[in-house]
Amino acid sequence: MKAGCKRAILAGLGLLVLWLVMRGLDSSGLRSGTPRDAGQVAPQLSGSFDMAVLLAPDGSLWEWGNLRSSTHAGSSAERELVPVPRRLGSSRDWVAVSRSSTHGLALKSDGSLWGWCPNGNRPLGPSVPPITREPVLLSEERDWIRVHAGNGWSLAIKQDRSLWAWGLNRFGMVGDATTQPRDTPFRVGGLARWREISTTFQGTFGIQEDGSLWAWGLPWQRGEPWLTPRRIEEATRCTLLAGGNCQVGLRADGGIQALFDNGTLRLGSEVLTGPWTQAEMGISSCLLTRDAKGQWWGSGDQPFGQLGIGHGRVARKPELISGADEDVWAIRNLGDTTLFLMRDGTLWQCGKRLGVPPRNPWVVRAARWFNQLPPGLRGSKTLYDKEFSADSIPRKVWSLPD
Repeated sequence: MKAGCKRAILAGLGLLVLWLVMRGLDSSGLRSGTPRDAGQVAPQLSGSFDMAVLLAPDGSLWEWGNLRSSTHAGSSAERELVPVPRRLGSSRDWVAVSRSSTHGLALKSDGSLWGWCPNGNRPLGPSVPPITREPVLLSEERDWIRVHAGNGWSLAIKQDRSLWAWGLNRFGMVGDATTQPRDTPFRVGGLARWREISTTFQGTFGIQEDGSLWAWGLPWQRGEPWLTPRRIEEATRCTLLAGGNCQVGLRADGGIQALFDNGTLRLGSEVLTGPWTQAEMGISSCLLTRDAKGQWWGSGDQPFGQLGIGHGRVARKPELISGADEDVWAIRNLGDTTLFLMRDGTLWQCGKRLGVPPRNPWVVRAARWFNQLPPGLRGSKTLYDKEFSADSIPRKVWSLPD
């Protein structure tokens, strides 16, 4: 063997050892340093699939990921990859935010309602331009206290606990007894008073002040749509909702209950006993739950390692997320990515990397080609580019500015 070939082989082995060592050094999970001051507002994370928004403790908004700059969702030329949070506007008086794949909603401390982003389905109303890169005022009223951005439709609660909905309404998600798009807010449930709202891909869920649970649209993703709210009798004990492609509820006794058959989690009508104090339901059947000690656990389907538990296999039962304890300031599962804001101001993510293109396009192309083969040729398996675009252990990506 020639000396040059030997050197090349040795160099390759050395790089492999270094790569393995670096992976080992970065496998300890989440870490947090000196906690920051509480700030003026509790931080929030929101988003969907490949884009995210952060409400920082100082009341500012930040956005990053695969940001769409027009209503043409399929055009790569109309997107911008932003790998770390970028300031959204200059205001510092935001108090609540909700971001879906179609648009964002936010509230200011004066109770005003704002929205931004592509408005192809008019989830922001007819007076808003199709492209709004920064939040614009949606209502002259100043009594809004809660918002939720659905997949093409919008929900908001006022101080009197009335619920209002508008936007895409193909399956009755607005709850106005029609399937026609609605440009202006409609009061849902008449004089009913609401305290909790959540959505799936095509359905809306809400909890009224008396604790009763209601659903409308296509909440089960099958059957006939419900054009007005219907009460779900068997789940009235739920006190908190968490939705993605399915919906779960946190019960008063601390158990997590699936509100319908949600596939990989296999909860069915059973209850995931805790006691749990918080739940976060991802878009791709990922469930994050927090126990009484403040620790976070992950379960469900996670092909990109988005639960942060060190592997990409299905977690049939909750597995502990290393380092995810009382130092987690805010948490959000977007579907293929999970975000953690730690109390020292550092932002961590696992699963697909937001705003970062795949590192090896040939692997991606080969995987896509394989996935498009008929099932008779490729079997039941699907390939994912985990190694080049995803992490099964949380990695630090950014820190709040001082």
